[in-house]
Amino acid sequence: MELEQVPVPLELLLDVLELPGNKLQEELIAELQRRVVASLQGNEPLVPIETAVALACGRRSVPCPKDSELWGGLAENIALQLTSKRQVDIFDGCRPREDLWNAVSQLKVGTWQSLELQIRRPSAYLSRSLYDADKRIESARLYGDVASYQYYYVDLLVGTPVPQRTSVIADTGSTICAFTCTGCSMCGQHLDANFDFSKSKTAEWVKCSRRACDSCRMNYCAYRQSYTEGSSIEGYRFTDYVSLGDEFQQNPPVKVQMGCHSRETKLFVTQKANGIFGLAPSKDRMTTILMNIFKDKAHVNAAVFAMCLSSQGGLLTVGGFNQSLNTATVQWIPLTLHGFYSVSLLKMIVEGPGGSELSGGFGHTIVDSGTTYTYLPDGLYRQLKEAVKSYCKQHNGCAAKGTSGTCWTVPGGSLSSFPPIRVVFQGGVSANWYPSSYLYRRSGELYCLGFESNGAARQTVLGATWMIGRNVIFDTESPKLGLADASCPSFVERPPGPTKTVVLGESSSPRGSQAVYKDHRFRPPIAIPDITAATLFMLTAFMLMTLGLCL
Repeated sequence: MELEQVPVPLELLLDVLELPGNKLQEELIAELQRRVVASLQGNEPLVPIETAVALACGRRSVPCPKDSELWGGLAENIALQLTSKRQVDIFDGCRPREDLWNAVSQLKVGTWQSLELQIRRPSAYLSRSLYDADKRIESARLYGDVASYQYYYVDLLVGTPVPQRTSVIADTGSTICAFTCTGCSMCGQHLDANFDFSKSKTAEWVKCSRRACDSCRMNYCAYRQSYTEGSSIEGYRFTDYVSLGDEFQQNPPVKVQMGCHSRETKLFVTQKANGIFGLAPSKDRMTTILMNIFKDKAHVNAAVFAMCLSSQGGLLTVGGFNQSLNTATVQWIPLTLHGFYSVSLLKMIVEGPGGSELSGGFGHTIVDSGTTYTYLPDGLYRQLKEAVKSYCKQHNGCAAKGTSGTCWTVPGGSLSSFPPIRVVFQGGVSANWYPSSYLYRRSGELYCLGFESNGAARQTVLGATWMIGRNVIFDTESPKLGLADASCPSFVERPPGPTKTVVLGESSSPRGSQAVYKDHRFRPPIAIPDITAATLFMLTAFMLMTLGLCL
């Protein structure tokens, strides 16, 4: 009996298809495909959207390979039925793969559904953000937030043959990349185990005689870095292979110079992240890790990187930026590179009736992801704070209850009644600073201002609270800074640590496809205590006395 002679209900057809050991699977799939095509031609009813979504999303054990005629027909069925918010909810609810999401979105171009799909574009795609070999763009998850971590960090995979994971703060305000290593007795407890130099076959300490160093100790390159809030790190430099992000992202390894902490102080001891990842431009002869990555032309397209921060986590891209995150056109402003990413800030405008304008006096302005809040010269800070408070007084308290000079209790957490702040740069280019960025949730329904006074300093720091909700693109070649409102992804949970052996390609290894493994019989320098000149004199005198007695 031929299938077309019996009008089998669609759900029964699918149930039979899912039976184990079904000998008629090919015929039944052909019949399903015929019905889907016929529905698009008007000869059959459209496949119910719930069924089409379940099949296309792989929620039913029916073979539906990407780009097959069946898969394409189901995508068209879904697009035709996205006529209300309920249908959009059904499609969005299955967390479809990016290819299916893109196919349906393209079929709705020019409609309100297309805009709705773009706004809802799920961060689930970005949980699978793999290295883009065609565009040569690397992607890595960012974790952290303003309230609890007070910074955003990225994972690095360091060493061979099995890399070790370490967590480092993504900081566009400094240049060094360094983290805790075994042998450090003055380091805190952090998210990841200390990097074990002896387990990496490609790790090598940097000797002063071989490369330029900012300082030397016992003929090894050393570093010491202090930060504004009073914390500091110090240790020794080494080279090894590193990959951005986590193992599933498959970013190619590249040989770079990093640092092993021998000492941490203050915030570096108590923070959760193992170290810091300096992304700022170099201002001296030292090569930064970002410069090394940019040199890997086989894997990285351009000397461009971007950060897209959300209230929890975000995305770091190197070699370009992820255009699909943007919800507005990229605007470009001039960028000055000399140890910092500097821009020319002209004014800030609190939008809406009763708003006000702040202009002039911003001073030297930098974009610094490693600074939690945004800092303004004291006078401008006070003006901006009062402008927001004044606006709220004239607009029903911004549907919130003020609890202090800088915090509000916001029922339901809706910040839509607070005013946006327009930030105007050189050339008249402006970017909105939304309340979802300049206010952060401290706890429960309590929201506080995310900008602070920089005291008497005539300097403005556009920190993490200013970067939230936008794709901030650092083009170091032009140089210029790109700004676009964006739907930045959120990441809270980290995936498991690495387990696979690193495969080094020709461009990853300076000597071809075979990595050079090293002898580790020498002790790492961080296991050697610092020896001052006075201590060295005393030891020498003691040895001479001993030799004299022996003679």
